[in-house]
Amino acid sequence: MTTSWGIDLVKRISWGFITLKCPEGVCYGTLAVHRMCFSLSLWHIILGVLTLGVDDSRHTRAVVQNGLWIFKFVGWIALAVLAFVIPNGFFEFYSKYVAMGGAGVFLLV
Repeated sequence: MTTSWGIDLVKRISWGFITLKCPEGVCYGTLAVHRMCFSLSLWHIILGVLTLGVDDSRHTRAVVQNGLWIFKFVGWIALAVLAFVIPNGFFEFYSKYVAMGGAGVFLLV
Protein backbone atom coordinates (compact mmCIF):
# COMPACT_ATOMS: atom_id res chain seq x y z
CA MET A 1 0.00 0.00 0.00
CA THR A 2 2.00 2.92 -1.23
CA THR A 3 -0.76 5.39 -1.92
CA SER A 4 -1.85 7.96 0.60
CA TRP A 5 -5.54 7.28 -0.05
CA GLY A 6 -5.08 3.64 1.02
CA ILE A 7 -3.31 4.67 4.22
CA ASP A 8 -6.04 7.23 4.93
CA LEU A 9 -8.73 4.62 4.25
CA VAL A 10 -7.20 2.16 6.74
CA LYS A 11 -6.89 4.93 9.33
CA ARG A 12 -10.52 5.97 8.80
CA ILE A 13 -11.93 2.42 8.86
CA SER A 14 -10.07 1.53 12.05
CA TRP A 15 -11.12 4.77 13.80
CA GLY A 16 -7.48 5.81 14.11
CA PHE A 17 -6.29 2.68 15.95
CA ILE A 18 -4.09 1.63 13.05
CA THR A 19 -1.42 4.06 11.96
CA LEU A 20 0.78 2.99 9.11
CA LYS A 21 4.30 4.29 8.97
CA CYS A 22 5.68 3.68 5.53
CA PRO A 23 9.43 4.28 5.29
CA GLU A 24 10.40 5.35 1.80
CA GLY A 25 6.79 4.96 0.64
CA VAL A 26 6.74 1.18 1.09
CA CYS A 27 4.22 -0.50 3.39
CA TYR A 28 3.99 -4.18 4.05
CA GLY A 29 0.75 -5.72 5.20
CA THR A 30 2.33 -7.74 8.00
CA LEU A 31 0.17 -6.23 10.73
CA ALA A 32 -2.96 -6.93 8.68
CA VAL A 33 -1.84 -10.51 8.16
CA HIS A 34 -1.20 -10.93 11.88
CA ARG A 35 -4.62 -9.45 12.66
CA MET A 36 -6.34 -11.96 10.36
CA CYS A 37 -4.29 -14.87 11.72
CA PHE A 38 -5.06 -13.75 15.28
CA SER A 39 -8.80 -13.66 14.60
CA LEU A 40 -8.72 -17.05 12.89
CA SER A 41 -6.65 -18.62 15.69
CA LEU A 42 -8.91 -17.15 18.36
CA TRP A 43 -11.96 -18.43 16.49
CA HIS A 44 -10.58 -21.97 16.34
CA ILE A 45 -9.72 -21.85 20.04
CA ILE A 46 -13.30 -20.79 20.82
CA LEU A 47 -14.71 -23.59 18.66
CA GLY A 48 -12.31 -26.07 20.24
CA VAL A 49 -13.40 -25.11 23.75
CA LEU A 50 -17.07 -25.30 22.75
CA THR A 51 -16.64 -28.84 21.41
CA LEU A 52 -14.38 -30.10 24.20
CA GLY A 53 -15.66 -33.45 25.43
CA VAL A 54 -17.90 -34.19 22.45
CA ASP A 55 -17.54 -37.91 21.77
CA ASP A 56 -19.84 -38.53 18.82
CA SER A 57 -22.18 -36.74 16.43
CA ARG A 58 -25.24 -37.47 18.60
CA HIS A 59 -23.89 -35.28 21.41
CA THR A 60 -25.85 -32.07 22.04
CA ARG A 61 -22.88 -29.81 21.32
CA ALA A 62 -21.92 -31.71 18.15
CA VAL A 63 -24.14 -29.31 16.22
CA VAL A 64 -21.46 -26.66 16.83
CA GLN A 65 -18.96 -28.79 14.93
CA ASN A 66 -21.27 -30.09 12.22
CA GLY A 67 -23.61 -27.19 11.59
CA LEU A 68 -24.41 -23.56 12.39
CA TRP A 69 -22.34 -22.43 9.41
CA ILE A 70 -23.99 -19.03 9.11
CA PHE A 71 -23.32 -18.26 12.77
CA LYS A 72 -19.75 -19.50 12.50
CA PHE A 73 -19.10 -17.33 9.46
CA VAL A 74 -20.65 -14.24 11.06
CA GLY A 75 -18.70 -14.89 14.29
CA TRP A 76 -15.40 -15.16 12.47
CA ILE A 77 -16.09 -12.01 10.45
CA ALA A 78 -16.93 -10.17 13.69
CA LEU A 79 -13.62 -11.28 15.22
CA ALA A 80 -11.76 -10.22 12.07
CA VAL A 81 -13.35 -6.77 12.17
CA LEU A 82 -12.67 -6.40 15.89
CA ALA A 83 -9.03 -7.36 15.33
CA PHE A 84 -8.61 -4.22 13.25
CA VAL A 85 -9.54 -1.93 16.16
CA ILE A 86 -6.90 -3.40 18.49
CA PRO A 87 -3.90 -1.05 18.69
CA ASN A 88 -0.68 -1.86 16.80
CA GLY A 89 1.32 -2.36 20.01
CA PHE A 90 -0.53 -5.57 20.81
CA PHE A 91 0.17 -7.02 17.37
CA GLU A 92 3.82 -6.04 17.49
CA PHE A 93 4.11 -8.13 20.68
CA TYR A 94 1.87 -10.86 19.24
CA SER A 95 3.88 -11.17 16.03
CA LYS A 96 7.24 -11.31 17.80
CA TYR A 97 6.45 -13.73 20.61
CA VAL A 98 3.06 -15.44 20.43
CA ALA A 99 2.91 -16.09 16.68
CA MET A 100 6.53 -17.24 16.50
CA GLY A 101 6.04 -19.60 19.44
CA GLY A 102 2.82 -20.94 17.97
CA ALA A 103 4.48 -21.47 14.60
CA GLY A 104 7.31 -23.38 16.25
CA VAL A 105 4.88 -25.64 18.12
CA PHE A 106 2.88 -26.16 14.92
CA LEU A 107 6.01 -27.26 13.06
CA LEU A 108 6.95 -29.68 15.82
CA VAL A 109 3.51 -31.24 16.03
